[in-house]
Amino acid sequence: MIVFAAGFGPGSPSRSRLRKGMDVVCARPLISVIDDDEGVRLALDDMFCSRGYAVCCFASAEAFLASPALRASAFVVSDIQMPGMSGLEMVRALRRRGVTVSVVLISAFATPQVFARAARETGVRLIEKPFDPPELLLHVEAVAGRPTP
Repeated sequence: MIVFAAGFGPGSPSRSRLRKGMDVVCARPLISVIDDDEGVRLALDDMFCSRGYAVCCFASAEAFLASPALRASAFVVSDIQMPGMSGLEMVRALRRRGVTVSVVLISAFATPQVFARAARETGVRLIEKPFDPPELLLHVEAVAGRPTP
């Protein structure tokens, strides 16, 4: 069993154990970030860690769905358009598995029609890239029940 007392840093023992499929218990709320853009993953990792969250980042929806973080996540932030499975397909897969974690989808390329369809079909919040980090943080903290300074 792993207790995440600190955020995940590159190569940390907790992250490598997480990849091996061990059970997950978080001392802090875990936010999973899924985006094929490493820069976005790193920026969100920094922002959420600075607010006291544990963060686990994935380059694909498939990697997230195969991870123990799937059931341990308190919140998920995912890109919509990625190689392989899209963020929308990932949300559908989560719901089919009975996972009701709160999700925010982000996208630089989605049209208003895609945003409307995604909201209608999945009930998740959508934010357009480039997004305002405080807006995303406000939404996450409202869902998590944590105050924002």
